[in-house]
Amino acid sequence: MSTVNAMSPDVQPKRPGGVLLPTLLILVGVVVAFVIFTGFYTEFMWFDSVEKTQVFTISLVTRAIMFGIMFAIMFVVSSLALLIAFRTRPSYVGATPEQASLERYRVAIEPYRKWIAVAIVFVLSFFAGLAGSGEYGTFLLWQNSTLFGQVDPQFGRDLSFYTFELPFFRFILGYGFTLVILSLMIVTAVQYLYGGLRLQPKGERATRAAQAQLSALLAVFLLLKAVAYYLDRFGLVTKSEELVSGFTGLKYTDVFAVMPALNILIFVAVLVAALFIFNIFRRHWMIPTIGLGLLVFTSVVIGGLYPLIVQQFQVSPSELVREEPYIQRNIEATRDAYGIADAEIEDY
Repeated sequence: MSTVNAMSPDVQPKRPGGVLLPTLLILVGVVVAFVIFTGFYTEFMWFDSVEKTQVFTISLVTRAIMFGIMFAIMFVVSSLALLIAFRTRPSYVGATPEQASLERYRVAIEPYRKWIAVAIVFVLSFFAGLAGSGEYGTFLLWQNSTLFGQVDPQFGRDLSFYTFELPFFRFILGYGFTLVILSLMIVTAVQYLYGGLRLQPKGERATRAAQAQLSALLAVFLLLKAVAYYLDRFGLVTKSEELVSGFTGLKYTDVFAVMPALNILIFVAVLVAALFIFNIFRRHWMIPTIGLGLLVFTSVVIGGLYPLIVQQFQVSPSELVREEPYIQRNIEATRDAYGIADAEIEDY
C-alpha cells in the first residue's frame, strides 16, 4: 500500500491569514447591523411612546422604497454605461507608447474585470440608494402637497409649489446630474483604458463609438442644465439676501436682469445640446466645443455681469423708487403669512 505525503506539492496547508479577512468583514457587518438596528429601535420606541408608530412606519417604508428605486436606477444606468463602453472598445489599438503603457493595466485587470465592474456598480448604486433614502421627507412633502390658496404675483403659481414641489424637482434634477456625470466618468475611463480615447498628439483621438457615447451624455447633461436654469427662475421667489439687506424674494434686478438672463441661458443650453446630438453622427468636436464656449461666455457675461450692471447703474441711483413695488409685495406676503392682511388701523 502507498501512503500520501501530507506535505506533497499538490496539497498545501491553509494559511491562517486566509480566513482572517472574511472573519473581519463578518464582524464589521455584524457591528454595523447592530448599530443600525439600535438606531431604528430607539426611534421606534420614541414614536411608540407618543402613540405615533404610523408616522415611523410610513417614514421607514418610504426610506426603503426610495433606497430601492434610486439603487435600481443607478444600477441600470451604470451597468449600461460600463457594458456599452466595453463592448464598443476598439479591437485594434495600434502600437504606440501610450497603448503599450495601458496594455500592462489591461493585462493586470483582465482576470478580475467582471468583479471590478460588479463592485463599481454596486458601490455606486448603494450610495445612490442612501442619498435617495435621505430625501424621503422631500418626497413625502411632494406626494402629500396641498394648495395654499394663494398665488405669487410674479408667476401666478400657488405658494405650495415653492414649499412642496420645487424642492422635490430639484432633488430629481440633482440625481439626474449625478447619473450623467458618473456615466461620463465610466465611459471616459473604460474607453481610454481600452484605446477608444487617446491623448496622442497625432492621429485619431476618439473612435466613432466613444465620440457617440460622450456626445450623447453631454447632450443630456446640457438638457438637464437647461431645466436647472428654468427652475432657478422660480428659486428667485424665495431667494434670501440675509448678509446684504435681509430681503427675501424678487427684486428689480431679479425681474429685469436675472430672469431674462436665465431665459437666454435656457435657449443657449438647448442649442448646445442639439450640437452635441448632431455630433453623434458627425466626427468633429469643433462645433460643439465652440457651443460650450458660448454657453460659458453667456453665463459669465449675461448671467453674471449684466445683473451687476443693472444693479449698479439703474437700481442704486434710485433704489427706493425701483424697489418699492417689490417691497410692497414683501409686506403683503408677510401680513398674509401672519394672518393680519385684513387688519384695520384705527386712530385713538
